[in-house]
This record gives sequence, C-alpha cells and structure tokens, in this order.
Amino acid sequence: MVLPSGLVVPELEYVLGLAVLTVVVVVLLVSMDSAVTNATVVAFGPWMVIGGGLHAFYVIRAFPRWAMPLFSAPAVYVTTFDLLCLVWLGAQFVARVWDKPAVVPRYVGGVGTGVLIVLVGSLFWQAVPFGGPHFLWPATIVLVSGMLTVVVYFLVSIWRTEAVSRVGLAGMLVVLAHTLDGISTAVGVDVLGTGERSPLPRAIMEFAGTLPTAEVVGVGWLFVLVKLVVAVVLLVYISAWVDDDPTWGRLALAFTAALGLGPASNNLFLFVIGA
Repeated sequence: MVLPSGLVVPELEYVLGLAVLTVVVVVLLVSMDSAVTNATVVAFGPWMVIGGGLHAFYVIRAFPRWAMPLFSAPAVYVTTFDLLCLVWLGAQFVARVWDKPAVVPRYVGGVGTGVLIVLVGSLFWQAVPFGGPHFLWPATIVLVSGMLTVVVYFLVSIWRTEAVSRVGLAGMLVVLAHTLDGISTAVGVDVLGTGERSPLPRAIMEFAGTLPTAEVVGVGWLFVLVKLVVAVVLLVYISAWVDDDPTWGRLALAFTAALGLGPASNNLFLFVIGA
C-alpha cells in the first residue's frame, strides 16, 4: 500500500519481522539498564544519517528485490533503529566485560561512522549512472547549515543558558539536524527543482509562494525559519525533561534530532547522486 505522502507499508512478513526484532532489542536494552548520556545521543548521529542514506539507495533501487521493503519509508528507520540497537547492545556487553561503561558511546559512534564511510563510498559508485557524483550543492548545504547552527546555538545559549548546559552537544545536534533538513529542502525546491512529498512542508512553501518575496528569494526560506523555530522550542522544552528524567529526556532529544537528520541526509544523498 502506498500512502499519500509516498510512505510505503511493506508486506506483512516484513512488518512482523521488524516488529519482533524491535521488541526483542528494546527489551534487552531495558533489561541491561542502558545509560543514555549526551554523548550517547551524539553517538546516534551517524546512524540517523545512515537511515536517510539507505532510503536514498532505495529510491534509486540499489538493493536486491527481497531487501527493498526493509528500506522503504518508514520501514528504513525501523531497520536502522534495530541495527543501532544491536550495535549498542554489543558495545555494552564489551564495556561490561572490560568494566569501562564510559566507552559505550565511543563504540556506538565509531561503528556508525565506519558504516557511514562505507555507505558514502558506495554512494559515489551509485552516482555514476546518473552523471554524478555532484558535490557543489550538498557541500554548500552542509557548510551553510553548520555555520547557521553555530550562530543559532550560541544565541540560544545566551537566551537559555541552563537549557543548553543540560544538553550540550546533543542539543546542537538537534539544531543542526533541523537546519540541514530545512536548507536542503529549500535548495531542492528553489534551486534544483525537486518536489516535496511531505504535506506539511509543502503547505508551508505553498503559502510562502503567495508572499511578495517569492519572486526574489523563493519559497524555501519560510520552511527553514519554521524548522529553526521548532527545533529551538523543542530543545528548550526537552532540556527541562532531561533535568527531570535524564534517560527519557535524552531519548526524546535523539528522536527529535532523527526527525530532522534522517530526511536531511536522504536529501543530501539524492543530491550527490543526481537522482
């Protein structure tokens, strides 16, 4: 079944398989009393990018037919989550054997970075049939997003110093994720001429198209602004949650970051490919 937003529900056997695996890994993580720190949230970052990249490969049909349902949206995010949890479990097991719990985020982030490097290498190869790889706009998006994130996070740290002190780099990851999503979407629509599948961003940009500024600066700027405002508001709100319940608060931070970084990385991968 294909949903209006382009989401695809896989066959029942895939849904059941992913559901069972998800329940198993979550139960194991809970039973191990897995610690979630700000460093843990940052370590999840590469895995969020991996999820978006894997879906880009699905879009260009790079996977064998039997594996395709695992990487459709939203199944790809469950697949990636399960892989992350398996690595997280393995890292905790090794850390407990060595009695070094502080190294868990390092292992999770390190494995994720290694997988991401392989994925990016494959990306260049996959881009060749499409006349790629194309670097100009993806590199520009990453550079501008990084600079804007630093400025915004600095201003937020002045406005809500305690909130930023509680979440540290995990909070910056949230802002970066949604900045990347906003700017990559804006560039896709205004510069590269791609369409927007998600209803809410499309509605925001359609409204921007009715404004006098549309002829001068395009329609994507309003979506970027909305993403930044939402990211900052959520960051401040969740930081209070982190103070009350560190584990669930930081998991909420990770989830919020994934909502931006997954789609953003999917955009960037597709831009590099030229698909």
